Amino acid sequence: MCEQINLLIVEDSEYDALLLVHELRKMGFEITLQRVQTAQEMQAALNIDNLDAVISDYNLPVFSAPRALEVLRKSGKDLPFIVVSGTIGEATAVEIMRSGAHDFLMKGNLNRLAEVLRREIREARGREESRRAEVALRESEQQLRLLFEQSSDAIFLIEKNSGRYLNANLAAEKFTGRSVAELITMTDSAVIQPQPVEKQPAEPAEDHTVNVVTCLRPDGTIRVAQLTLLPITDQRSFCVAHDVTEQIQAENALRHRAQELEVLYRTSLEINSQTELLPLLQTIVERSANLLHAHMGGLYLVRPDNLLELVVAHNLPGEFIGATLRMGEGLSGMVAQSAQIMMVDDYSTWPNRSALYETTPFRRVLGLPMRVNGQVIGAINITDDEISGPYSQEEIRLASLFADQAAIAVENARLLNAVQSELSERKQAEETVRESEKSYRGLFNSVSDAIYIQDAAGRFLDINDGAIRMYGYSKTEILGKNHEFLSAPGRNNLEAVAQAVKKAFAGEAQQFEFWGLRENGEIFPKEIRAFPGTYFGQKVIITLAHDITDRKKAEENLRSTQAFLDHVLKAVPLGISVYNIQTSKLEFDNIISANLNEMGMDEFNALTNSERDAMIHPEDRQAFANFFND
Repeated sequence: MCEQINLLIVEDSEYDALLLVHELRKMGFEITLQRVQTAQEMQAALNIDNLDAVISDYNLPVFSAPRALEVLRKSGKDLPFIVVSGTIGEATAVEIMRSGAHDFLMKGNLNRLAEVLRREIREARGREESRRAEVALRESEQQLRLLFEQSSDAIFLIEKNSGRYLNANLAAEKFTGRSVAELITMTDSAVIQPQPVEKQPAEPAEDHTVNVVTCLRPDGTIRVAQLTLLPITDQRSFCVAHDVTEQIQAENALRHRAQELEVLYRTSLEINSQTELLPLLQTIVERSANLLHAHMGGLYLVRPDNLLELVVAHNLPGEFIGATLRMGEGLSGMVAQSAQIMMVDDYSTWPNRSALYETTPFRRVLGLPMRVNGQVIGAINITDDEISGPYSQEEIRLASLFADQAAIAVENARLLNAVQSELSERKQAEETVRESEKSYRGLFNSVSDAIYIQDAAGRFLDINDGAIRMYGYSKTEILGKNHEFLSAPGRNNLEAVAQAVKKAFAGEAQQFEFWGLRENGEIFPKEIRAFPGTYFGQKVIITLAHDITDRKKAEENLRSTQAFLDHVLKAVPLGISVYNIQTSKLEFDNIISANLNEMGMDEFNALTNSERDAMIHPEDRQAFANFFND
């Protein structure tokens, strides 16, 4: 298999260059060739080509091997430079070798060329690999130094046998509270100690170990770290300390917080499961005292008159239930007024104690406001009758959380009781409305005439059974329609009816006649009376319709009878008059009677009684008087 190489040949003779390539190919090389004759051409070739070696003639018309060697040196490339010439002496050859050429061969004897070329290419590549390794080593050392100096973990260099610190980074100074100068005078056992922990790290890798240790600083503070030992040599190790102090503190706080929340959760479940207010308040007082292992407690609620009333108590001596405090009076009054948590180390010596509890054996007392939406609704006091001194911040925080939960539970119970009361009242009101509706509906339907409830547009909102009987339509067919639906075509002035509806809605009662159309096509007259009113809070028109079909028939019969009588009375050859005794007026007078009296009916009615008496013959006046009296 041929060995592929890229050659740059500095040669003015193309023939000599081809001969050189021919010899190399016979020796097992596959040649990629570029020939140059000047410094400029060589510089261009060095900038572009990926070359393996340079072979140069010594003397060229405008160039030379020493100058070519200088061009190669300035390019910065480490390539084998071999001089092949037939015209120089031994001293010149030695001089060019001293100048940096890697070998010299005569053109007449190229037997060593393949060996020299392979050797120099191999050595050049070795030098290149060495340079790369040195660069990588320097970069690695620089990165390691940067990591050592900038690491947030404390890093120590330790002598294995003695445990003495040899070096440390800035993070180690911060972790231990000691300078590097101090640390290198100490051993690891003087600075860090193993720390027993509940949970050890996972199984360590084979090349390092992990332990949890503590470091006591000169200022007395303690830091905790995970310590990883990384062997470097048989004599030295890196010791990396990852500070986990805050992590452990956070884990402990979370664990403690979880325990608190568990207690609060169970307590909250208990208080929120109660809906009766008084038992709920009693439970709140007892649980709040139990949370802080106190013996006594009480709960005040703010009354509408802005006084605090003790509504429930736990183990308080004496009868204090129902006792009241003013805002700002005693501990609970001050808590309610300020809406802030307050604590008294020894209530028996506290100058602001309430006269109400002057003789009670209270020691330390914690007062907690009960707030809902920023408003104080009451106060809880947790009282110890044996221990004086302050409660811890954790105890206060736990009690405060419970007080917030208790306030919400109390407010919810109040709201629930209010809702239940409102629902009861609403149910009673609805029952009253149903009874009223039932009575109204019974009265509404008991009326034989039709009754309509109409809105401002005349639409029917409700009708009684009388309307259904009057028209023959079902209720659903009529509701939502207006008077046009029930009107006999061409028999009513619908515009006048609409105006009457508007007037009635505006408050002016209306009365008029209306011709209706029944479902069976029958047309009938009815008398309408429309009044303004309300219907379940809505302003409406209440319309009463009376079927006047019989009245109209009677009036028609009366008119017919009257006409017939008029005709008969006028045709009889006698004077006939109809005199109304109550009104003292003639109501009928035929032609013969008018001629006899020589005046008409209107003229007679206009006469006074004395004028009428003068018309009667004196002899007949008594007979007339007797007739009228009879």
